[in-house]
Amino acid sequence: MGKCARCDGTGRVKNFLGYGYTDVECDCRKASGPADEARVAPGAAATGRDSYLVHVGPNRTLAQAIAAGGYVYSDPRIIAANMPSLPEQAGDVRVEILNFDSLMTTREVKVRILSRGFLLADIWVTLAYGEKYPEFQRKFPLFCLGSSMSGDTHNAYLYPYLSTDHVGRRTLYLRWVKPSSAWYSDHRFLAVRK
Repeated sequence: MGKCARCDGTGRVKNFLGYGYTDVECDCRKASGPADEARVAPGAAATGRDSYLVHVGPNRTLAQAIAAGGYVYSDPRIIAANMPSLPEQAGDVRVEILNFDSLMTTREVKVRILSRGFLLADIWVTLAYGEKYPEFQRKFPLFCLGSSMSGDTHNAYLYPYLSTDHVGRRTLYLRWVKPSSAWYSDHRFLAVRK
């Protein structure tokens, strides 16, 4: 059996340009079988090896859910008029953070997530995750592909994501995304177990 393509056998994940390594431990060190191309990102306080339990409160407004996250900045376009008014999943929800080893388009990422039996996390699940596990977004941006705002006439949409500003403070941004937009191995996607 050859070296893991994700870490070259070092145990540390390569950065998205393919040289140097991050401080993230590779899943091949934890897996008992061959590494899969979709991996669950490491994080604190996992409820199981692969999932995180969050509570999506059905009685909150979107503004309350954003405020509970304590973000230093939230894109002002992320409001109830532009996002789903109610969560698709309410109550206790199991969330996974997925990333992929190869360059992929938005369309390919969505197909891979859905074909593995997951749902795309919506803004409500994303905010619940950010509130309960605030430190993870300091390592990687966390993208929410289950909620979007209509974009421009060029088939682009605005998707929310959790990230940090230039000094490491937690933020909630929007990113222009097309079905053909490129995603690299350092991107992380929130998914919900069915």
